[in-house]
Amino acid sequence: MTEALKDPMDLAIAAAWKVRREVSPNPWVGAVIVPKGNLQNTSKWVVGATRYKGDHAEVAAINKARERSIDLKGATIYVTLEPCSHFGNTPPCTQAIIESGITQVVFGVLDSDPRVCGSGVSALSDSRIEVIQANLEHQELIKYQLRGYLHQRKNKRPYVVLKMAMTLDGYIATRNGETTWITSETSRDDVQQIRADSDAILVGANTIRKDNPSLRIHPSGPGSFEGLRSIADNLEALEDIGTGKRPKELARIVLGNIVPGSKVEPASSFTGDISQLLLGLNDDGIIQLMVEGGAYVAYEFHSRGLVDEYVFYISPTIIGGSNGVPLMDGEGAVDLNSSFKGQITQVRRFGPDIRITVLPQSG
Repeated sequence: MTEALKDPMDLAIAAAWKVRREVSPNPWVGAVIVPKGNLQNTSKWVVGATRYKGDHAEVAAINKARERSIDLKGATIYVTLEPCSHFGNTPPCTQAIIESGITQVVFGVLDSDPRVCGSGVSALSDSRIEVIQANLEHQELIKYQLRGYLHQRKNKRPYVVLKMAMTLDGYIATRNGETTWITSETSRDDVQQIRADSDAILVGANTIRKDNPSLRIHPSGPGSFEGLRSIADNLEALEDIGTGKRPKELARIVLGNIVPGSKVEPASSFTGDISQLLLGLNDDGIIQLMVEGGAYVAYEFHSRGLVDEYVFYISPTIIGGSNGVPLMDGEGAVDLNSSFKGQITQVRRFGPDIRITVLPQSG
């Protein structure tokens, strides 16, 4: 057991990372059962995680404990998300916990799904099970891990990640429209990680005409896997967690008409209002939508306040002049007071490039 994962909640978070790309539109959740008196005996811990169209993390862990004839009376379960209390594709997790003999639940964050959102905690408490919320550090880790899910369930639209590659002077292409390649292969490998985390990807028809991308997920290096996420793939305790396979293909959407024979096919073409598009994608169970441009599409999402996370890959290349293709194509703010104000949450180096992650300022 890695030193960093001698805390049950850390192990639960790592288990959730391992199934991150396998279980959407369900939340990627991890759970760890610690039998009574075994907090220091990690070999007795039982780990579970959400299964695609199957058991939720808590039930997976409970069933595994029973298979191993582990006594659950007086046990504690650590789970990254509040246990559900409603009938969906599976029975309520709260009922499984109540019937198991577990007497304490430590959960990470409340579920933003209105069908749950506190009712899971209430159901457990009403059954005289002690319910404790994880410490603030774990809460922040889990909010980040589940940010797409929590946003989608609360706002009834997908979490939108806008990814753009640009030069040091803010251009995404030369005056002749050349874009291949502004950033390095290392950066492009990292982009594959964002695609793999997404349920759908969207680009404009102009990008399809000029670059003819396939918009598939390609094999790549370790990319942005960090911390508990990278540990998860090599941890013995998580060997039987997840399948390592993506159950469904990334949905591809083109804003505008698709040129027949384009590499992106099969794909969906959309020509209406993008707000309506997001509502439709939500109904289809799309949790995270990745937008890859170009300039007009980036402007449309940005100007309407529909971007939840900006990811900029910046190359130390300078095109120079004033006639390259800008990051966004549209009418900008008339003054600084009305301009977008974001908060930089992460800066990382990828080969010669840097990746900057920006979130809209809350409030």
